[in-house]
Amino acid sequence: MHILGVFLPLEDYVFVALQKIFGIGLSRAKKICSALLITPFCKVKKLSRNQTILLSQYIENNYYVEIDLQNQIKSNFKRLVQISSYKGIRHTLKLPVRGQRTHTNAKTKKLIKYV
Repeated sequence: MHILGVFLPLEDYVFVALQKIFGIGLSRAKKICSALLITPFCKVKKLSRNQTILLSQYIENNYYVEIDLQNQIKSNFKRLVQISSYKGIRHTLKLPVRGQRTHTNAKTKKLIKYV
C-alpha cells in the first residue's frame, strides 16, 4: 500500500509502517492513529480504503513530510548561510555546528550535504 508515495509493508502494524514516512516518528505515528481512531496494533492490510484515504489526507494536511519537509530543512540551512550566522558559517566550512570538539572528531564526522 502506498501513502504519500511511500510503500507501507502490509504485514506491519500501522504505527510501525507510518514510521517509514520521512518526518513521522514513533510519537507522531501514535498521535495520528489516535486522532483517526485507528488502533495502532492493527495491520496495514486490514485498513479499509476509506481509512487509507483519511490517513493520507490527515498526514498531508497537518504535517510536513517527505519532500516538503526536506525542502524546509534545506531552506533553513540556506537561510543560516545567507544571514552569515555562526551556524551558517560552520555549515559552509563543513565543521561541527553544535559545539562538538574539532581537534580529533571533526575529521571523521558525517557531513550533511544540505548546503
